[in-house]
Amino acid sequence: MADGNMFIEREESLSNLWLFIVINTTVLALLINILSLYYGHNDVAPNLFYIPVVIAAYWYPNRGPIFAIIISFAYMALVYHFLGSDAAMLISSSIICYVLVGVSVVVSSLATHMRRNEVKYRGLFNHSQAGVGLIDFKTQKIQEVNHCFASMLGYTEPDMAEILFGDLFLDASKKDTFFRQIQITGSIEMFEARFQSRNEGSRWILISAGMLPDNQFVANIIDITERKRAELALLIKDHAISSSINAIAILDLDFHMTYVNQSLLRLMGYQSEKELMGRDAKEFVTSGGHLELVAQLGRSPRSVRARVRIGSHPEHPRTRVQVQAVGRAIRNRLRPRPAGQRYQAGGAVDGPSARHKPAQRRRHQSGNDRQQQHHQHQFQQ
Repeated sequence: MADGNMFIEREESLSNLWLFIVINTTVLALLINILSLYYGHNDVAPNLFYIPVVIAAYWYPNRGPIFAIIISFAYMALVYHFLGSDAAMLISSSIICYVLVGVSVVVSSLATHMRRNEVKYRGLFNHSQAGVGLIDFKTQKIQEVNHCFASMLGYTEPDMAEILFGDLFLDASKKDTFFRQIQITGSIEMFEARFQSRNEGSRWILISAGMLPDNQFVANIIDITERKRAELALLIKDHAISSSINAIAILDLDFHMTYVNQSLLRLMGYQSEKELMGRDAKEFVTSGGHLELVAQLGRSPRSVRARVRIGSHPEHPRTRVQVQAVGRAIRNRLRPRPAGQRYQAGGAVDGPSARHKPAQRRRHQSGNDRQQQHHQHQFQQ
């Protein structure tokens, strides 16, 4: 299959085969040229040298020109041996030799360029993070895959040669849609389907494929099973939030509403989410309650609870509720406090400018405590 070692072994076996062919065609061409020179008919026989020269230049591009030069010297030696110092024959023979060397150089250059591209794309094929496979469209037989393709489905590269690509689909309708679309349009992108895995059951796969010559197509697959599970978990959580009996709203760092559930709409007397989307939540908080809530969010990195009075729909009375807010980056949104000041419970500010009024601060603090106890008692009722 597409494993690097197997590819190298296959190339070496083909190279050895063509070496055998080069040697035999060279010997045959030399024998035919000897006979043609011996009988004085040497018009066609030199052209037989092009066969081994071209094969050697393609399969052995680094040694191809050297092989052509050796063949040329051997042919010139035969001409000189059988025809002597005939200037016309020597000139025509030397032209044939120059052409042999030139053809060898051109073929070697093209072969070298092709080999570099082949190695480059072979590296992309073998080391791609996506699974890549070459499939015969008519028989659906998997001809070649990279390691990622096989391991993604729990197989090895040799195992994939025994499996039909269509058998990997768990849904027959998805399989028919895939092959019908690639037959009509010649390509398909971002196609989601469930594949049968050897060890882990079904896997969600994202497929992109395109037709190639010789009735083949290349398929790129990506495992999206974890993404599908995350999407399902988000859908479940979204349904839980939207159907919760608790009134829930999600705000951005500027206190603009980005989400409200049905319980909050019923609590505030609104009919549609569009009536609240993008509105400033501070519009619904009265008596400076939002300032206390912001101060508590600034002190707590996780969550706070505060009782504030919110203004509901104009047709409904204002309602006192307990608000639980969760915030992590809110601290960065608060205005910096003067050096030496800090917030105390209830939103009071402690600092050098306030330390000369301890009695007033204690009275203010005790008043806040009594007010909080009174609000808590009302809320419990």
